[in-house]
Amino acid sequence: MQIEELKKLWISCHLLYQNSSQARDVFHTLVAKEGLSSDFLTFLKKLYFYFKKNDPVKSASLYFEFAKNELILWNKALQKCTSDEVFILMSVLAHDVNLIYLSEVMSVSETRIRYLLNQGIRKVIKNYNINFDSKKDLKLREYGQNDVTNLFIHEHFAEYCLNLSTDEVKRKIDNSSKELSRYDQIKNDILSFQNELSSLKIGDIFYEEVQILESSRLPQKKKSAQISRHKDKIIIIVVLLIFTVLMVIRPSFLKLDNINDNRKKIILDEVALKKNEIVRTDLITNDLDETVSKVVQAEANPNKQETSLSEVKPVVSTSQTTSMQISKSVSSVVSQDVRINTKAEAKVINGVYKGEMTAQDWEIVSKLIKDKIVEIGGTKAGEVELGWIKNKKTSYYHFVFPADKFDTLITQFKKYGNLNYRFEPHPRKLPDGQKRFILEVHQGE
Repeated sequence: MQIEELKKLWISCHLLYQNSSQARDVFHTLVAKEGLSSDFLTFLKKLYFYFKKNDPVKSASLYFEFAKNELILWNKALQKCTSDEVFILMSVLAHDVNLIYLSEVMSVSETRIRYLLNQGIRKVIKNYNINFDSKKDLKLREYGQNDVTNLFIHEHFAEYCLNLSTDEVKRKIDNSSKELSRYDQIKNDILSFQNELSSLKIGDIFYEEVQILESSRLPQKKKSAQISRHKDKIIIIVVLLIFTVLMVIRPSFLKLDNINDNRKKIILDEVALKKNEIVRTDLITNDLDETVSKVVQAEANPNKQETSLSEVKPVVSTSQTTSMQISKSVSSVVSQDVRINTKAEAKVINGVYKGEMTAQDWEIVSKLIKDKIVEIGGTKAGEVELGWIKNKKTSYYHFVFPADKFDTLITQFKKYGNLNYRFEPHPRKLPDGQKRFILEVHQGE
């Protein structure tokens, strides 16, 4: 806590606001916003904006917070000067604030600050007038590089007395020392005005107010310390809460893994079926080759040796029996394979494709999807129409379509947005050559 900075703010508030209650309220407001450790220049910037928006309340008892409460020249400034002139006089005379920083606080040029400072002092100091010695004094402000008129001295004399003039102005006025004796009384009045504000002493009530502010700040410090000590626990709790919420609402990016797993399982099942078909075909071919070779060999043996008719008959009978066995085995294997293929096909056909799509231009994409479904010969398969608006950000499509258009449809859908789909078995049977699809289209983030 910087006590000297707070003293300056206390004095400034009570100079600008003569009513003591209002001045204390302004002081508490600024300290509460900026903190006890802020510097005076930060307070000054906030005080200017507050002063421009909130007019002072008139009061009969003035400045009893100060040990010296007779501020004659300052009271005259409050009566005759504008609000900007009052603020500049308070900042410069009471606290010696730099004019450049003051121009940043008030958002005006430094030249404007100097002009308002001189104007304010002229309104306060009694008999701050100029007596022209001759007509030439009215012609120009400056005659040469070093010669200056009384008018030039008059306009810059206040800042010159306060040691705030530029080097060029100070040099020109110093070179006209013969003219300065005419302004001795004005100079003394300006310095008295500065001394009136810069020598202000504050009473004990200021320290009581600071103690109140400090005591009100202790619970906040204690609470901040407790929060910092339990910071790690709070972070862990927040992470767990977020994880729990995500698991409950199950956003689309968490469902993507399940969709991919189902798609992989379907692909693996189809590959396994194809492998089984290839193995069965090979077995049938091998059995046929082996049986035919045996028949050929049996029929060729009688030509090599002389045999009776009775010996040949068993061979023929055996050949016929073998042929019958071949036909039975082939028919049994083929019928078995047909049954397996029929079940596998039924397993693939009796199902539905379920998908989700995320699109940026949801409304436009929803219409394009409906048009594409109709274009390939798709029709609705449920009770609601194609492109039914499920909610403000979701459209719904339940349709059947020609099976040979599946690849074309998926390729087109992927052009419209991010598509994820899977195949699920379903007891509902479809006509040959048709497939069923349920698609939801969502508005992207």
